[in-house]
Amino acid sequence: MKKSIPKNKKICYSVLMALLSLEQKQKQSQVLSQRQIQSLKILAMSSDDLRERIYEEAQKNPALEVKHENASFNFNAGTKTSRYGSAAAQEASDRFQAALEAQVDDRVSLQEHLLTQFTVLPLSESELSLGKKLIHNLDEKGFHILSPLSLLDKKDKGQTPALLSHCLSLLQSLDPVGTCTKNTEESLMVQAQQKNAPPLVLFFLNGHLDFLDPPQSSRIAKKLADYKKEQASLFAASDDPYLKDTVISEEDIEQALAFIRKLDPFPARNFSTQGTHYITADVIVEKNLEVHLSHENMPDIQINQEMLELYEKASKAKDMKGIAQNIQSARNFIQTVEYRKNTLLSAANIIVQKQKKFFKEGPGNLVPLKQQDIADLLNVHETTISRMANSKYIQCEWGLFSLKYFFTGSASRKGTQSNVSRDQVLSAIKQILTKTEQNSSNKKMSDQQLAEALRKQGITVARRTVAKYRSLLDISSSYRR
Repeated sequence: MKKSIPKNKKICYSVLMALLSLEQKQKQSQVLSQRQIQSLKILAMSSDDLRERIYEEAQKNPALEVKHENASFNFNAGTKTSRYGSAAAQEASDRFQAALEAQVDDRVSLQEHLLTQFTVLPLSESELSLGKKLIHNLDEKGFHILSPLSLLDKKDKGQTPALLSHCLSLLQSLDPVGTCTKNTEESLMVQAQQKNAPPLVLFFLNGHLDFLDPPQSSRIAKKLADYKKEQASLFAASDDPYLKDTVISEEDIEQALAFIRKLDPFPARNFSTQGTHYITADVIVEKNLEVHLSHENMPDIQINQEMLELYEKASKAKDMKGIAQNIQSARNFIQTVEYRKNTLLSAANIIVQKQKKFFKEGPGNLVPLKQQDIADLLNVHETTISRMANSKYIQCEWGLFSLKYFFTGSASRKGTQSNVSRDQVLSAIKQILTKTEQNSSNKKMSDQQLAEALRKQGITVARRTVAKYRSLLDISSSYRR
């Protein structure tokens, strides 16, 4: 006879099952939460941190394997004969290389040398903060890594484009003269200006180095003569008064060549490079606006095939449990890394489309763009985009920029027209003043006239806003100009 379960026991049984079900759901929720936390951490990592994390995971989890392009790198294999020679010869070569790398470089770094000079100058807090950023933004040649404009702290009202220009001038004049520049050409120009170079030297260094190839005075003289004729036909007068009013002899050219040869194309060469931090681009934007991720030094990962086969052949549940956990952990990690790649690439594509004018024409052409705009398009939370943008960099033809550089608010404005970024307003003001006041040396535009000129370009801003942005550019009022 089948026994029935008493009513009170049925209630206890139901409660017990409900509790067990709740506990199971909580466990699943905890597992999901842990994966989400790992995903957010990976998303926020820089390329260097992610690369280190990948190798740590591969060392910890035998089911996760790092793929190497060069098949000769097999950590599980024994010593084999190299295509460069015997194993003994290779080992000796490795010992010699290790000995070389172990030599201590007792020279000071360029950053230390510049900081020693810069920090004793009478500086404001904004100047000191910005100057230190610029110094730490230099590569081993003394050139900028990130675009200097992207280093301005938007929260510090004292850090303006005008202050940036001032700090760069200060740093470029420190020993060694010519560092804190964007390339060799600018470095040579800074050195030449510091040494009061003849006008012909400055002309060559200002975008005319091609005149010096080959460095033969007779051929250079002919190029200069042809250039003067071309300028005269285009503008009725040379754009360089020196070329217009001066007869340049081959002796002048020889002296200019001798002067340029004394300049140092790499003024930072005598300093230590130990401890130099190199920033690598996460995203590459080509001239045709094609976007792709940089895979430089980023290892590819996969599930270890031997572990998978072992899992499939395992006969006992207790044998499979540890293997299964390792495989699942490896899968989760790979999915997290892929999620980071996909999110970064998708966001970068949107940024390039929204900031198309910047990537085509350069700085001064950013449009208003918020992190929330990207989040809405990707259907994710704004904090996801904020984490994604952390420590990520975009390389384009205009330089290397932090991803956060492309998020900019809109300027204060009247009317109902589409928004315009502060970057665009600053650029427009500078262009209007340069064009107008160069054509008429006696005519100085007032802030009201500037506002009217901006309105004609479709940018409606108040006169007070114009005055504020003019001050940011370190341009005096029309009365003082």
